[in-house]
Amino acid sequence: MKKAPGAKRKIHDAAIAALEEELKTGKGFSSYGAIVEWLVTVQGGAPWNRPIA
Repeated sequence: MKKAPGAKRKIHDAAIAALEEELKTGKGFSSYGAIVEWLVTVQGGAPWNRPIA
């Protein structure tokens, strides 16, 4: 299956994988802002600015 062309992702694959694991815990997030805050806090910085090591 072909992928539709478009802009590159702004969030790195490692950050997406970590977010998917967090969502599996069932705790969830109260808002979009809470997700962004979690990404910045837990992943050590804004995941859209640099790769997660």
